[in-house]
Amino acid sequence: MKKVSIFILIISLNLFANSSIESLNEKKIEKLIQKEEQLAIAYRKYLVVEAKKATRIEDLKDYLVDGFDFINPFGIKMNLDFENGQIVSFKPKNETILNSMILHYYSNKNRNNTLAPLDTKNNVIIELNNIENFIQNNSSKIVKYNQNRESSKFRVKLNKEDEENKKTNDNLLNNVSLEYFGSDGKSKYSYSPLFGITFASGISFQDDNLQVTKEVKDLNIPSEFMTLGVSVFDCVYGDVNKTECRTVKESIAIGPNNFVRVNPDEVNVGKTVIQFYRRAGGMLVNGDIYAWGNNGKGITGIEGKKTFTGKVETNSEPVINAIMPLRAKLYTNINDVSSNENNKYYAQNYFNSPKRPKFIDFFISVYHGACGISTKGELYCNGTTGGSSSSWYSDLDGVNRQGELLYRSNRFDGSTESKRLKKVFANNQIWHFLSEDGKVYRWGTPSSGFAGNDYFNRSFINYSSIDNLSNIDDITYILTIGFRRIGAIDKNGDIFIWGAEGVNGNSCTRNFNGKSYNFCSAQKVVSGNSNMSNIPKFVSLRGGVDAFIAQDVNGDFYKIKQGNNTNDKIELESIKEKIKSYNDTNSIRKYDPKKDNRIISADIARTIDDLNNPSRFSSGVVWVNEHNELKGDIFFNNTHKNDKYFNESIKKIKWTQVKVIQEENGICGIDVNHQMYCWGIQAYYRNSSGSTSWGNTYMIPVFNTNLYDLNKDFLVLEGASDYLTAISSGEWVDNVKGADGGKEHKDAFFMKYPTYIGGFNYEYEFK
Repeated sequence: MKKVSIFILIISLNLFANSSIESLNEKKIEKLIQKEEQLAIAYRKYLVVEAKKATRIEDLKDYLVDGFDFINPFGIKMNLDFENGQIVSFKPKNETILNSMILHYYSNKNRNNTLAPLDTKNNVIIELNNIENFIQNNSSKIVKYNQNRESSKFRVKLNKEDEENKKTNDNLLNNVSLEYFGSDGKSKYSYSPLFGITFASGISFQDDNLQVTKEVKDLNIPSEFMTLGVSVFDCVYGDVNKTECRTVKESIAIGPNNFVRVNPDEVNVGKTVIQFYRRAGGMLVNGDIYAWGNNGKGITGIEGKKTFTGKVETNSEPVINAIMPLRAKLYTNINDVSSNENNKYYAQNYFNSPKRPKFIDFFISVYHGACGISTKGELYCNGTTGGSSSSWYSDLDGVNRQGELLYRSNRFDGSTESKRLKKVFANNQIWHFLSEDGKVYRWGTPSSGFAGNDYFNRSFINYSSIDNLSNIDDITYILTIGFRRIGAIDKNGDIFIWGAEGVNGNSCTRNFNGKSYNFCSAQKVVSGNSNMSNIPKFVSLRGGVDAFIAQDVNGDFYKIKQGNNTNDKIELESIKEKIKSYNDTNSIRKYDPKKDNRIISADIARTIDDLNNPSRFSSGVVWVNEHNELKGDIFFNNTHKNDKYFNESIKKIKWTQVKVIQEENGICGIDVNHQMYCWGIQAYYRNSSGSTSWGNTYMIPVFNTNLYDLNKDFLVLEGASDYLTAISSGEWVDNVKGADGGKEHKDAFFMKYPTYIGGFNYEYEFK
């Protein structure tokens, strides 16, 4: 009996031991799966951050928690099949462990980023999304997120926060996208597993018949991206770098090259734009144009002949201190003139009907009136009832016009590619039109070489295109009288400049190294006429106060200017390199190599020394870095630079854009919440002499600032050569010299601190 008891005890102990071993093995297997899951996440992070496959398991160390041990719970070193992106499965020789693994290891119960092996001969599969799988199999076609773009390759795009916290932030894997650059080095589309395919600015995914365009077919989008059910977006891009997509068309894939449009009747109303121009300004919001400022030429849609008798007896003009919507006449489609139904809208003054034309771009100036480009590429303009002026664009529909409506151009009616516009502006009496055929057309009387026809001045030009310009993507102009030039950028990333205003002897020609360049015609910026031997390829060009700001294919900004001496070459200056010399005691004017490595917005500005010498070119710069800090030459004088409240206010705001509005460093910026803040002196004339006093003064609808006196709530001001109705007092006014020979008058509205301009909470792009 005693022997039987001992035998039963031995069996019980053995069963207990086996049970304990099995339980221990189960815990080790759970720990092994946990480590494999961690390895899988690290491998996926490595793929998207490094843009290639790992070659050693130790490569994943930076993407794992501190102290991670590559030895598994069974004492065996873990490893990966790097070629196939798999974790080498654990294959025990112990039958007891193997039995436990059949129940637990070869199950997907506790797996989220891996798939269990099918059997003992297979590895653990790391579950990759479309982007990760594409990188795994096509690493030669991928460029790392922090490297320069390359033609015909994809570049990884990461959020800055994810990039900095790659070890601990698992959300990194949800925010990755791939951006593809074509053979011309320009962005074509981006792909995200969450949002699908988004095409870059200028790429049309579908034509009017909802068929995929040849341009998109030629991109050969990988099948991994163009999957059944994927969303595809045509976008209108905004913000200063044109990187923020405002989606207007969405399609969903229902088969190979077969898509159905979501909300097919949705109208593309373009970007949201704001412009300031000589005692006036305007904005484009949701396809409608609004204006404010000096109404002497009817810029606000109020008839320009309307005047009033105020403090100044002569040459006084009304200044509208509020935002006024512009109205446009409705027209029958140019290809269908059989219906006269739109005449009823015109007769009844029903201009805000749902049928009103919507606009995608505009131009506004007190000398030229206001013009808009409709979604159909039609040109609409006003301003012709404000008296006689050779600056107006008058080739418009009708003769008996009502007030200051926007009337359609007789030429640019949207009927053909050459008659559909993308951009319009004027300098003096010459107008420039960029059409969809990539050509720049001119209308009006040339001066200062602006016509680009080889001559400084010439007789009237009627819609001829500029020689040497084709395939043009955008046109722009410099603002300051005496320094003005016109610029264009083509779809190859090349920049062209012309104009000779302020040049000694009104000379068009400049000679460099034995070659002659006529800058009264469009001249491509090349090494021979510039200070750079290797000219970058550019993606954008924008006019500043007395120079251009261009952004190259790597996202770096350049200042481009041309002096008025015939010996001066075109000067290109890297903003990224220029700001490295900023080492002021004030941190706003001090370069930080960590924070200022990447700039998201920049513009030309004047240093304090420049402000004391208004006849020379600006030598300063303002910029916004990727940490949303505004820095640079944002001050009026040394007192202002040392103003505690100004500095604290600037640092408090998180900025995304900056634009220098006028030559005395009148500046506006936009923060991360799309709020606009401005500072500077608002006056009828700028502080200068001669014709330059007519320059780009600062005028915004300050009725929304709430800084003026409560007893000075003026919706309409009076403006004249040496006068502007005072709308504030105390520290909020300043002296300004008028165009009357230098007489000083203390009526200028002085926004000495960054002032929120109410009613401007839109995702603006500065013109």
